[in-house]
Amino acid sequence: NCYFFFFKQKTAYEISACLVGSEMCIRDRSTQSTWAILFGGATGDTGKYAITGDTYCFDVITRIWKKLNTLGTSPSPRAAHAAVAVEANQMVIYGGATGGGGSLATDDLFLLDIRNGEDNASWTLVPVIGTTPGRRYGHTITYCKPFLIVFGGNTGSEPVSDVWVLNVEKAPFSWSKVESKNDVPIQRVYHSAALCQTGNAQNMIVIFGGRSHEQVALNDTWGLRRHRDGRWDWVRAPQKPEKEMPTGRYQHTSAFLGTLLLIIGGRTNNVGESVGLDIYDTETSEWYKYPTIQRFRHSCWLSEASIYIYGGLLHLSLIHI
Repeated sequence: NCYFFFFKQKTAYEISACLVGSEMCIRDRSTQSTWAILFGGATGDTGKYAITGDTYCFDVITRIWKKLNTLGTSPSPRAAHAAVAVEANQMVIYGGATGGGGSLATDDLFLLDIRNGEDNASWTLVPVIGTTPGRRYGHTITYCKPFLIVFGGNTGSEPVSDVWVLNVEKAPFSWSKVESKNDVPIQRVYHSAALCQTGNAQNMIVIFGGRSHEQVALNDTWGLRRHRDGRWDWVRAPQKPEKEMPTGRYQHTSAFLGTLLLIIGGRTNNVGESVGLDIYDTETSEWYKYPTIQRFRHSCWLSEASIYIYGGLLHLSLIHI
């Protein structure tokens, strides 16, 4: 099932990734259509997953799904990977898990190019030199032009809190590890990250939640920003103590609607616990709570004034949808 919600305020597209797949919105300016791309993920019921490597296209206008017969070098089947739009009609994916036994996908970076239309979509293995972020799953990848930013996840042995950036406008392409002198978020996996594109937090990557090394469902919010002198640093998001704090969670998604950070779905360590929609206003530093559908390991994306949610697991039945 694919659910969508309407908001009065319009916004640019945002990306989110999750265990059952990764997707993004792409605006084709020549046809005025909007596509959401879904790659990979796990299908089936809990304990009976099948890892896939298919690429699907969802036309937001017609609301029709289409499986793409892509050209080029496709990524291997995987789940818990991360994806983000780079430019119009292009997306990249990185990392993920490839099956049982803790096997992880390679540390390669893949690019999907749909500039010639969905019928000519092509995957490319991006040539990268030097050290990479390494194999990991449950991480995030975001894009703040011209940088791809990978944060956190699990290396197969432990969760991490490192940050890696790659300049897509500077060849040969290479990853650089960010060293911050300020306080940094603790290690985590299955968190969320989204780029704020307006207001006081403009061009800031904002992360929320996740699961810690001690298996705690986190509810902290951090912002990562690049300064004009090239430095990257973290800042913990301010919040008003008299306001109710957001619910700690992981395997959720997040997206920005203007200056509002929407935290959608997820799970806690209490089986079946309801998790609402938490919204953080980056202008007033206030949190707000609203009821929403209950699921985790889902995906979401924004298109114009709508938020779409796809797939995931239900809290009570734990059935993949």
